[in-house]
Amino acid sequence: MSKVFLRKIATSNNKILSIKAKELLKEVLKEEYLIDIDSLSMVYNEYNKPYFKNCPIYFNISHCENMIALIISNKEVGIDIEKIREIKNKEIIAKKLNIKTSSSYKIIKRFSKMEAYFKKIGTGIIYSSLNKKVKITKQIKMLDQNSIYILSLACDDNNIESIKFY
Repeated sequence: MSKVFLRKIATSNNKILSIKAKELLKEVLKEEYLIDIDSLSMVYNEYNKPYFKNCPIYFNISHCENMIALIISNKEVGIDIEKIREIKNKEIIAKKLNIKTSSSYKIIKRFSKMEAYFKKIGTGIIYSSLNKKVKITKQIKMLDQNSIYILSLACDDNNIESIKFY
């Protein structure tokens, strides 16, 4: 069973977003799972995906602009959040993603799907495999004031227990 936690913060600085994302992970583990993150040993795979050694809890984090997304499960998971925006070089990016479109929305949606999948399997985006068909559990369009985000979730259990702002 997978749970998703979202948090909006008042910055788009990547360094601060990374720090705040780790704070969200720590807070959620403590409040929702009664686990003190300081008691766990965090290690990284060969592609730099973090996980907890000797712990059956899996997680993945994504951030974009001023939004943080966290997924926690008892199986490998991946998550991506992207803000819909106008992108440059659409034709080049669409070709790399192996899609025929000039829509920024469709390109970002496809990229987010790929990102969540590759984060789930622990490799991050593999550019040589961008034309691969991937299966994800859910893609959600989220509205926030004047912004639109795509939230992509990849998990084996196909069951998202909850999605909540934290």
